[in-house]
Amino acid sequence: MKRIDLTGQRFGRLVVLNEAGKNSHREIVWRCRCDCGKEIEVSGTSLRNGHTSSCGCLRSDNGKKRSGNTGRSAKELTGKRFGRLTVLERVGSLDGHALWHCRCDCGKEVDVTSLQLIHGYSKSCGCLKRENGQKSILTISAAAHRDGTNAHIASKKTKSPFGVKGISRHNSPTRPYDVKLVLHGKVLFRKTFATLEEAIVARKAAEEQYLKPLLEKWKIEDEKRGKEPRHSNDKL
Repeated sequence: MKRIDLTGQRFGRLVVLNEAGKNSHREIVWRCRCDCGKEIEVSGTSLRNGHTSSCGCLRSDNGKKRSGNTGRSAKELTGKRFGRLTVLERVGSLDGHALWHCRCDCGKEVDVTSLQLIHGYSKSCGCLKRENGQKSILTISAAAHRDGTNAHIASKKTKSPFGVKGISRHNSPTRPYDVKLVLHGKVLFRKTFATLEEAIVARKAAEEQYLKPLLEKWKIEDEKRGKEPRHSNDKL
């Protein structure tokens, strides 16, 4: 094959300086200077087919751009604020992303990646999540209590061995069924009975007397708010 002189030609960031011999495959090798200043030897085949277009610095630069970790981008977050976090300085990299040392408004300092900061995955040292969790618990607790009564407890299934809420076993051999109804922390009804049938009747009568007005009140309140009625069939 006719020899092609590549001297002076440019291939990407490489400029061919002169011929430098042959490699083990009997291909002509050319000495080239990269735009970054480094000199390397490359086969004519690699130059012409575009396989090699720099000393390796092009691949390194492209990798930094993809990961967002160039020197310029690393400086851009210093001093910036993300939620409760203020970026103090870059401290390295983690999983291909710049790692930043930040101070939270609560005073605690943490290390967070650029990905977590920019996309809002991290807005505090963790104190914000804890505070929101506590607020949720208080909100749920407040919503559960109506007129001094825990509405969620009212809807729980009975633990009574007799399958009826408010009836338990009494140690009396003649009146072994204990019926109790508690509202607002006060015992409104309590009595023992000889048979389970009598105990059930007594419990339902107590519910009609003490609970029905409260359940009807809750039903009306829920309907006014445009919600489905809650606990209308619940018993304490």
